[in-house]
Amino acid sequence: SPGRPWRLIFYEDGIDPSDGLSKNHSRKSGVFYWAFAEYGAKALCYEQLWGCITVARYSEHQAISGKVARLFEAVLGFFFNETLDIMRSGVSVHFPDGSRATILARASILLADLPAIKECLDCKGHSGTMCCPLCANACLHKTAAEVPLHLLSEHAVSITSTDITDFKQQTGASLRSVFRRLRNYRNLVASGDMSPDDFELHTQVCGWNYSEANVVLNPRFQLDIPSMIMLDWAHIYVHNGLADVELGLCMKKFVSSRSQNTSFRELGEYVSSFTFPKGCPKPGHLFTESANANNSAKGSFSCSGSEFLTLVPIIHRYFSRVVLPRGIHVAYVQSLLAVLHVVMLLSAVKAGTVTSDELQQAIIAHLVLFKQTYGDDLFRPKHHYALHLPGILAWFGFLLATFTHERKHRLVTRYGRDRKNLKSWDKSMVEEITCHQLWELRQSFVGAHTAAKPTGRIRATLSKVFSGVKDFLILNEIDCNGGRFSAG
Repeated sequence: SPGRPWRLIFYEDGIDPSDGLSKNHSRKSGVFYWAFAEYGAKALCYEQLWGCITVARYSEHQAISGKVARLFEAVLGFFFNETLDIMRSGVSVHFPDGSRATILARASILLADLPAIKECLDCKGHSGTMCCPLCANACLHKTAAEVPLHLLSEHAVSITSTDITDFKQQTGASLRSVFRRLRNYRNLVASGDMSPDDFELHTQVCGWNYSEANVVLNPRFQLDIPSMIMLDWAHIYVHNGLADVELGLCMKKFVSSRSQNTSFRELGEYVSSFTFPKGCPKPGHLFTESANANNSAKGSFSCSGSEFLTLVPIIHRYFSRVVLPRGIHVAYVQSLLAVLHVVMLLSAVKAGTVTSDELQQAIIAHLVLFKQTYGDDLFRPKHHYALHLPGILAWFGFLLATFTHERKHRLVTRYGRDRKNLKSWDKSMVEEITCHQLWELRQSFVGAHTAAKPTGRIRATLSKVFSGVKDFLILNEIDCNGGRFSAG
């Protein structure tokens, strides 16, 4: 209804279907996916429910004014235009039982990592003095300037603060006023009353760029940017994030102190003592002699996000039961255990067993320990972004990670890699992907599972446990998360 419209979710990312060793990356593209939040957090974990609405080659959309921001404007224009406006007239849907309904929706969620948010909304991101799109006064702790801004102005707050109330939160009105001010400055540059260097300084300080493709000031879209940004917790914590990077820092401390026991080699031996489910990535290759030597030398831990999530409970158990009792570098170990606890909570959010208050306490506890152990200089913008996750969870009621969309990328890669002719490449790609998506949606995928009849020893055991039962059906795939078990 107009009073309670559905919530449209948009996701943007760059995909390169070309071979990694190829010299020509002409197929690198900007891709937008969309879905409705009303599908539910569990259903949104299926990539089949995310529609691919746009595939635009990098060389094409970078040549237009506004670049990805202009592309985002075009994507929003598919839903909100003079002919069709899903927020005012809606769309009519036909159900299998013959009934009909009208769905009205508004653009409510922008899910992306910070580089993608930077591209879609034209914010400065890490390159701006104000580095957070959700805060009006969060500034970088370390900058190229001789004196950081938070030491010069009482209105600016360093990202090393662990109290979210220290930061002034952006609102839709305050952000629109920023863009109006930048538009006025741009007009002054055009009239010759302001130099381009002064204009660039203004954009640097406020942390936002200005382009003609300004979706924030477009009245047709009615975007409330601060209330629609959903930061991707996977990029914050496990994709070169806070957890995997801190594991490397902690191990480097043990290596530099000539610790005889705690090492990547011992951790690898501990991991090898566990048996992993068939569906989980096998982590054995992460602890080869060459990998251990490289990680120890660089002070990092190279792995994919899904591999690290598989290892998190085991790493937590190793440091809590093996390393911590040794009493060496206790502060570093406690900080690492705190960030691993946060990752486990974030993984359990989709099961509905974690509250925003519980998540906030865990995140602040880790940031305080990290600050005490490593100091302010190692604080990254991602440490500050983590402070916003509890508020985002409380506002939307769920948190989405981009693992689902990484799986969706395989569809774009599949149809983009072998298409040799680049003429009308974008249009042909969307046609192929749309046909595939229509086929996918006809298949059974929500709650789908495999089953088999038990035989031999398993059947004999079940017959003893369930006496009198003749027929058994074994579900081969069981998912366990947050204390709940579900088939499929």
